[in-house]
Amino acid sequence: MATTTKSALEIILERSPNRPQWQRDALRRIVAGAALEDADVQELVDRSCVDQVGDDPSFQRMLLHAKFSEEGQPRSDRA
Repeated sequence: MATTTKSALEIILERSPNRPQWQRDALRRIVAGAALEDADVQELVDRSCVDQVGDDPSFQRMLLHAKFSEEGQPRSDRA
């Protein structure tokens, strides 16, 4: 009986449809050979957070606030 050995990439691609969208996007970028810049990594982090908590508007505001605050720290200009 002949057996075929699958490559790691083939196994990953077979299993990827069951993964969250952000993981499939990360895999696509890696397979394409694209270098991940800081902005790419932050985008994937943001998307993974959204996958975890959904589209809660308060969470979306928190992400935007963190993204546009200095060094990702919450601004202290709120009373």
